[in-house]
Amino acid sequence: MGIGKYVIIRLINAFAVLLIALFIVSLVFSTAAEKELKAQIYEEIMAQLNANPQLQKAFAANATAREQWIETQKKLKFKLYGLDKPLFQRILLRVGEQLRLKFGKSHSLKSRSGSSEVKDIILEALPRT
Repeated sequence: MGIGKYVIIRLINAFAVLLIALFIVSLVFSTAAEKELKAQIYEEIMAQLNANPQLQKAFAANATAREQWIETQKKLKFKLYGLDKPLFQRILLRVGEQLRLKFGKSHSLKSRSGSSEVKDIILEALPRT
């Protein structure tokens, strides 16, 4: 067996291990992150409802309409964030994004340049480590 074949086999094995590790990490952290995201969506909807006096008046007498409006808003937000797709599909999409170094946007941290892209935050901190 030549050195070229050995290197190719090692690279294939390394890539397979990377994929498996990314899949497992995505599976573990995805459920926790999605739980947090669902809570955030509910808080956003309730804040939107409480900030709009017209909606409060419209729903004051009709609790059923209020619940239907909340459910409609939840469905729209779930679709926006991709939470309406099956778990396995969301995990595969997340693994693909991680392989392309698309980590999304941070909701709380920003880089010194003001960017909320996670990739920019990591690249800014990387030289100091």
